[in-house]
Amino acid sequence: MSTTAEVTTQPTMDPDVRVWHSRHQMTSGPESGARGLVEHLGEFGRMILAIEGVVEIQIIPYTVLVKKAYLFGWDEINPKVDALLGEFVKSQHQLAAVVDGPRDRD
Repeated sequence: MSTTAEVTTQPTMDPDVRVWHSRHQMTSGPESGARGLVEHLGEFGRMILAIEGVVEIQIIPYTVLVKKAYLFGWDEINPKVDALLGEFVKSQHQLAAVVDGPRDRD
């Protein structure tokens, strides 16, 4: 199991599928897509699906499920998904700072 910027990765029973859990909501509703079938994915999901070796993705508010092609290794895919999720979480922190505004320190 690996953790990056409030995101945890874990394997599943299927060696070609991994799940990422986040403390930040990644979508307002379920999204899913596969190579060539992206109409039900937002920009974030499309970016993950664009990673070479990723063949299918499902996103629910705090979870991303990624399926890889058989001949690709997680050592190739995992760091790229971690980086995208890390950037997403970082952008959410920045957005929250803008929306919430500066806080007074007592």
